[in-house]
Amino acid sequence: VSETGSNELTEAALVVEPRLALWRDALREFGGGEPVLAGSGSTWFIAGGPPEAGGDALPWLTSGSARAKLLRAHTVPAGWGGD
Repeated sequence: VSETGSNELTEAALVVEPRLALWRDALREFGGGEPVLAGSGSTWFIAGGPPEAGGDALPWLTSGSARAKLLRAHTVPAGWGGD
């Protein structure tokens, strides 16, 4: 992810796997923010994300007959020991 918050591999990943656009658009609609592709295409994320993502009733995104589970992730400070 660049300093501007975009991923320089996004366009290439979309050419290789066009279905990524379906999930990006579904996440944008659900989350209300602009999804960013993590790495070379394994995950879309929205910084901050909607509060219902990752709650007790983990929501699912759907695209046609396919579905994807939403997860909430948190960053931790450098040197954090996991305690």
